[in-house]
Amino acid sequence: MVMDPPTAHGASHDAFSALFFLGLPAACLVAAYRFAVLGRKGWAAYSAGTAVAFLGCFVLTGMGFARQPALAPIAGLMQRLTIVIGWAWVVALALHLRRRTAGEPLTG
Repeated sequence: MVMDPPTAHGASHDAFSALFFLGLPAACLVAAYRFAVLGRKGWAAYSAGTAVAFLGCFVLTGMGFARQPALAPIAGLMQRLTIVIGWAWVVALALHLRRRTAGEPLTG
């Protein structure tokens, strides 16, 4: 199958979305390390698991959009699942940090 070359808009969309799709799992891993150092095993595991699940779904999405026969029909679904996994972690972390008291340090 011959594909049209990407437009400038499409190329910039791909380039800038890579910041999110690679930056978010990196942030998850940084948070997982920090939570582990603080002895917060649940949050450490959740953050690391989110990074793994996010990257796994991202790879499957890419394979589907690259016309991998078995994954092409569900590529859009996998993309949305990837986004939901990532944003769920962001929301959960924000709510977790919001529950802390005003003067409580983030390190304890």
